[in-house]
Amino acid sequence: MGDRVAGLAAAIAAFVEVDPADLPAGVQLAVLRQVWPLLCQLDAQITRIVGVVNAQGSAAQEGAVSTVAWLRSRLHAGGAGPRVQVAKALRSMPEVEAAFQRGEISFSHARLAARAAKDLDPAVLAGGVDKLLAEQAVEQPPVRFARAAQRIRDHYHPDAADKHARDLQTQWLDVDKTFGGAVSISGVLAPDTGELLLQTLGAFLPPVNPDDLVSATTRRALALGQLCRAAAAAAPQAGGNKPQVTVTIDLDTLRGRNGDLFNPHGAWTGGR
Repeated sequence: MGDRVAGLAAAIAAFVEVDPADLPAGVQLAVLRQVWPLLCQLDAQITRIVGVVNAQGSAAQEGAVSTVAWLRSRLHAGGAGPRVQVAKALRSMPEVEAAFQRGEISFSHARLAARAAKDLDPAVLAGGVDKLLAEQAVEQPPVRFARAAQRIRDHYHPDAADKHARDLQTQWLDVDKTFGGAVSISGVLAPDTGELLLQTLGAFLPPVNPDDLVSATTRRALALGQLCRAAAAAAPQAGGNKPQVTVTIDLDTLRGRNGDLFNPHGAWTGGR
């Protein structure tokens, strides 16, 4: 195994020496098509190793209380909990695991399949549902597969479908003003509402500029602002009034540096 890891490290080192900016666009896309399945295969093997480490309790040799704790403390790995959960679930889903190891599906697919399988009897999985999940995962991107996996789970476990329907009633949204005047938002939306929000926000996001240092979270916040402005312009009147924003400023700011009054239409007016 040590020799194979060394060979993998050498191959990756050679691969990253190539600057993709020097490649024609067609070659860039071709490389992605070739490399993505390899990345999924590597991810599958990592998940497989995590599963063995967890099953054998290997992390205890270095004083860790659990595999998740070891991954977080030694590797600073994000998503350690879901990684262990998927590794455990794949032991009862050989078809999904095989598709993952072939690079036909990603970790996101495997995680969604594991989430659906959590509520299913092992006999049901072995009876064909494991294969059905694998086939659906191969054919669909994660967003669509999430819905397919949920439908499969609900079909073979109606009680889970009822619980899911009840869970949807707990959706909530908190919107609070902070001391500084900003607004803090947190909540949980139903899948259809959440998907609509994501798709609409995506429509307001500008194309990524390689030279732009604005983070993805900031870009989403800006997109939400544009979405709200568009909605405010078309929103029905509530209580007889359109949505409005009131801005309060002190008199000195209103007068400006030279004491001139500010015209909200963009011009300065004389007078003090």
